[in-house]
Amino acid sequence: MAAILIGDVHLDPDRHLVQKKGRQVHLTPKQFELLHYLMANAGRPVPHAKLLRSVWGPEYGNELEYLRTFIRQIRMKIEDDPGEPKYLLTESHIGYRFSETV
Repeated sequence: MAAILIGDVHLDPDRHLVQKKGRQVHLTPKQFELLHYLMANAGRPVPHAKLLRSVWGPEYGNELEYLRTFIRQIRMKIEDDPGEPKYLLTESHIGYRFSETV
């Protein structure tokens, strides 16, 4: 799979590696999977249920607290200011979107 570079965030799925400004960011396997899915669909809002099913499996879809928790954890690791994210954006009442331009 091709590596993805958006702003200062570089994700290499083959090496299971994420870097921010050249520094390696440690993510759990689920955090990595969620970030990869969002970055691969950068610029498009991804509905909560679609994210849950894509990352956790087809039996999931209503566990919004999973997403909130994981998104918060990822923001702490890749955002300069997690309280004012510029990469991982919330789409109210829809889901999340990874910004395609930063």
